[in-house]
Order: sequence, then C-alpha cells, then structure tokens
Amino acid sequence: MKQFFMTPKISIIVPVYNTEKYLPRCIDSILGQSFADFELLLIDDGSTDESGAICDAYAKKDDRVRVFHQPNKGVSAARNVGLKYATGDWIFFPDSDDIVMPDAFEFMMKLLDEQTDYLMVGYQVYDEDGNCTYSVADKKQLTKTRDEALMEMFSPTDYRYQGYLWNKLFKASIIKEHNISFVQGIKFNEDRLFNVEYLCHTNGDVAYTTSPVYQYIERPTSAMASLTQRFTPAFITDLEAFVKMRKVLLKTQIPKDIIAAHADAMYYSVNRYYSMCRQFNKTSLKDTLNVEKRLISGVGFRQWLHYRLEKVNRKSNKLCKSS
Repeated sequence: MKQFFMTPKISIIVPVYNTEKYLPRCIDSILGQSFADFELLLIDDGSTDESGAICDAYAKKDDRVRVFHQPNKGVSAARNVGLKYATGDWIFFPDSDDIVMPDAFEFMMKLLDEQTDYLMVGYQVYDEDGNCTYSVADKKQLTKTRDEALMEMFSPTDYRYQGYLWNKLFKASIIKEHNISFVQGIKFNEDRLFNVEYLCHTNGDVAYTTSPVYQYIERPTSAMASLTQRFTPAFITDLEAFVKMRKVLLKTQIPKDIIAAHADAMYYSVNRYYSMCRQFNKTSLKDTLNVEKRLISGVGFRQWLHYRLEKVNRKSNKLCKSS
C-alpha cells in the first residue's frame, strides 16, 4: 500500500532488536489501522537476526514506513533516533513484540482536543499462548490535570503501573521545545522517567481512559522477568531514574503528596533490589552504601531517616512478639 502524508498526525516510533518472531505481527497491527494518517519509524538497534531485513521489506511496501539502522546502543538510544526524525504532531511508542488493537489510533484521536497535552489509554496483558492475564473491567473516560497524571506515575488509580510508554500519546511540540529525550545508560524505569519529565513541562489537559487499545505480550525473557531468574546489576539504574525524577519534580511547582508518592515508589524499588541481592547472595557493604546514597538522593535525608527508623521499629516489634 502506497500512502504518505506530508505532515502526519502521529509518529509511531518502534525500537527493534532481535524480535523477528513477533515483529511482522506488530507492524501489521499498525499498518492495518483504520486511521492512516501516521508515519512508522522502525529503529533497528543492531539486530543480529532477520529483524532489520523485515523492517526494510515493509518500507518497500508502504511509504509511511521509514527504517533506521544503527549499531546496538540500547532501547533509549533507538527511541532518541526516532524522536530526532519524527515529523508528526503526536508521538506513540509501541514495543516491537506487542500488538496495537484494531482502530486504536482512530479511537485515540477522538479523545483529543486543542487543550490536550497528553493521553493515557487502557491496555491488556497477554501471555505467549494468547491468554489474557490482566485487564481492567471498569471502563471509564475522563479528563485529568497534570498533577493527577503525575500522581498516576507513582500511585495509579486503576492500573498496577502507569509508567509505560506504549499506552500514551505525547505532543511532539512539547518534546522538541523542552528537548526531552531518553537517558542512555538507564536500563530500567527509563519509561517512567520520560513520562515524568514530559508531564512536568505540560500545562494542558490529560485525556484518560481505561478502554484498552494495546496488547502487551508478557514473556519470560523480558527485562522485568529476569529479576527473578538471575542477578541483574543493571537494576541499580532503576534507582538512578528515581533520583533524576526527584530533581525534575522539585523544579516544578507540584503538591507535596506527589513528592511523597514518588518517595514511596522509590523505597519499594530499593527493597526489591535488596530482595534480588539476597536471593542471589550478592549483598556487600559497598553495594549497600551505594544503594543508600541513591535512596537519600532520591527521597531526601528526612524521608530516608523516616524509612530506616520504620524498619528498625518493625524489626523490634517482631523480636518482641517472638520472645
């Protein structure tokens, strides 16, 4: 199909790395949408399988598809390439092994108006056998403020996590005006960091719906699944992302409850890191001090002291009950 829009409404940026098994289904789900006013940017991040060739084949068939090949630099670098060359009014970030549901873009476009700066939509989680393992039954549609959307990043009202990229629409003009990009080197939580930084530069409305438009395919080889299978040193960058979030949040005039929610989310992440270290016997005094320094930087000394005193009290109460 030969379609091309000089100024597309949506730039769809897909980082691609060794997903030849799933990539055609993902691309087909995008190109088959009823809403056709978009460009599809496929960023081949040094794939060693046939993913790059698959991207090139689709570009030959559809003028809306543009392909960029680069040595492997990671998903953040790949998305930054997409941002550099995107020409659409809105940005959408699907993963190359997932599925965009039929009529998704048409549905999303209907939720936008001139005051909208950000769109949050619903999603479903499927396993590799095609079974739906997670979905929100309550379907609602409303408008949120910037601060309410920021709170969703740390204390979501409907979903268990809202830091994902692939269920959001971002206004390209805001990204370009404030030079927002993905931080290379951060391997975990880079998506939530991008969302938070973007929201801190918005003033308009947030369109919000729990109606699903995206199917996330949960795989045992995913980055998050790996945390329970082996020691993953790169998870320390999850904490680094929280530190950067705090810096961005403190520059913005936001309610204190958002700062508190961010701190609680980081504390949960720190405990998850420690659990992984204990599971794989990777604890050391040096690493512990490194984590605690990050926690202080991410939540502030007073909140850090509060968390640590709480932990001491819990241990003391447990000892008293057992004695």
